[in-house]
Amino acid sequence: MWAYGIGYQSCAYWLSNAYTENEGATWILGYWTGRNMANAPDRMVGSNSDADGLTGEIKKTCVQEPSTRLMDAIERTYIVFQKAGK
Repeated sequence: MWAYGIGYQSCAYWLSNAYTENEGATWILGYWTGRNMANAPDRMVGSNSDADGLTGEIKKTCVQEPSTRLMDAIERTYIVFQKAGK
């Protein structure tokens, strides 16, 4: 899959300053929305949370693994939410 934007940058880059953190938060919501649209069996992943909750969970992964690409951290969090029925 090809995607544009900050999602291909590392978590460390995303969290490096307020501007990129805001840009990443916006990218996260767009990616998550697109992921739900592509997930025909369950398009409601994350519906029991809000934008800050989703971003916060992704940030936890990024703080632990700063070299991870932001998009990979989002995808891992998405799968955790889907398996947990969140």
